Amino acid sequence: MKTALQSAFQVDLTAKAFFYQDYWAGLSFRTGSALVLMGGVKVDKFYFGYAIDFPLNSLMRHSYGSHEIIIAMKLGDNARRYKWLHRF
Repeated sequence: MKTALQSAFQVDLTAKAFFYQDYWAGLSFRTGSALVLMGGVKVDKFYFGYAIDFPLNSLMRHSYGSHEIIIAMKLGDNARRYKWLHRF
């Protein structure tokens, strides 16, 4: 959820699913603004992806959407990372 002084309140709803442990796909909806389709692949600790935004407002007449390239790296994945969860 987000808002600013001179813009309307917005909510982003996003779902992301992994397939075959290395591939992912997602769908996102931004209220009154855009629909986003995304997908990618995981290679070792790197994630590569692509997303396209389709406008759902008055920009539809002037834009076919925007494109995004995603590159991410996951640092660490061991039990010590979540040690604070196991406090009794």
